[in-house]
Amino acid sequence: MRKLLNKKGQATEGSFQTILGIVLIAVLVIVAIFLFVSLSAGFVNLETVAVTGEALTPITAGTSVSNSTACNFAGLVVDSAVNATNDFISSGNYTVSGATIANLTVLAGETATPWNVNYTYNSGGGACEATETMITQFASYPILIGLVGTVFFLGLVIAVLIGSFGGVGRRRV
Repeated sequence: MRKLLNKKGQATEGSFQTILGIVLIAVLVIVAIFLFVSLSAGFVNLETVAVTGEALTPITAGTSVSNSTACNFAGLVVDSAVNATNDFISSGNYTVSGATIANLTVLAGETATPWNVNYTYNSGGGACEATETMITQFASYPILIGLVGTVFFLGLVIAVLIGSFGGVGRRRV
């Protein structure tokens, strides 16, 4: 019995290793997110995609193609465009900027007619998409780690307080 009374704070015996483990996991998650973001940025022009017959209604301000959200979308090239009556639209009637096609022939107040556009673009491909998905998944982990860490540290504080003040009213022999 005497041995137990003199060992205050015994509940915190392995707390240093636990705290160090949590800190290391948090650091590893941060490093992983940083690496995945850097890796994702490196997936450029890995895949050339051809799109046939996308229906667009380009206006003077421009209309984005449907694949503009592809991972590392770049290098949009319009191969051909035809209007509703299958008349070929020459490249002088539109401009391409980024992922946007702007119709240069629509006058103010006039309604633009739909076009069928064939185009190609470059993207990071499946590897880039997978990396972006991983980044999104990791983005939700810090919230969980913060919650678990808070609960752990509250438990640690309570354990230290109980261990420190647990024998205040007792006489030591």
